[in-house]
Amino acid sequence: MLVTLCWLMLGVAGVAWEGYCRRAGSPWTSLGELMGRAWRHPVSRIVLLAAWTFIGWHVFARYTVPT
Repeated sequence: MLVTLCWLMLGVAGVAWEGYCRRAGSPWTSLGELMGRAWRHPVSRIVLLAAWTFIGWHVFARYTVPT
């Protein structure tokens, strides 16, 4: 329950950040732009995929499997 609440709060914070950054005149980079820039380089693609795999295995799989 606690982990689900933390993920929900992280998701809401991400959506809020994206909305704040996409308004006109914002000096901050949005998460979409940041991931787009990172995805252009082959080394950062590998790092992003490795991080996604690590997070998927160690967080989602562990906390969503009923015991």
